[in-house]
Amino acid sequence: MLGYSVPREFEIGDEVALTGTVVTVLPSGRARVSIPSYDPPYAVDPPPKTRAGDKVVLVGDITRIDREANKVDGAD
Repeated sequence: MLGYSVPREFEIGDEVALTGTVVTVLPSGRARVSIPSYDPPYAVDPPPKTRAGDKVVLVGDITRIDREANKVDGAD
């Protein structure tokens, strides 16, 4: 799950996109991605020919909203 600071009103089910930077491509073919609003690296299936330093867009739907903490969670 990804957390993101809420700049406007979101609703559960809204589609959101985050941009991450590829830190490394693992031997398995997955990529370790750094997302500014999410502390540990996040592993994703990258597009073909992705290299470290490339930007990737992660798209998912909001699954939970915590208005007190000003955060949303989503699934990719």
